[in-house]
Amino acid sequence: MILVACARAADDVEHDSKSYYLFDVGMAVENMLLAATDLGLVTHLMTALDEAKMKVILHIPDDVRVVVATPLAYPLEATYGAAAGERLSQLTRKTYEDVVYFNKWDEKEPA
Repeated sequence: MILVACARAADDVEHDSKSYYLFDVGMAVENMLLAATDLGLVTHLMTALDEAKMKVILHIPDDVRVVVATPLAYPLEATYGAAAGERLSQLTRKTYEDVVYFNKWDEKEPA
């Protein structure tokens, strides 16, 4: 299943000339992702999506923004066995030091 989170800017409440509707959707999605994880499901936020195409496919009105999408699925191991999860765990990830800054922004060379 793919969850598509949408928002309408007209429904926003502004404070100090700042719009919060995208932030509000982000908080709602975070809570859904935490609940999905608690239920044993896996998710992966998809932010690099073609909003115009999604609106056409899903018949979303023009005044509604597609903010983010995420699959909700059972873990790979549950579907394909332990070997699939083992292969996935061998993929490389950035280190903690590559993605966390302390006290100041520290521009790093791309990995």
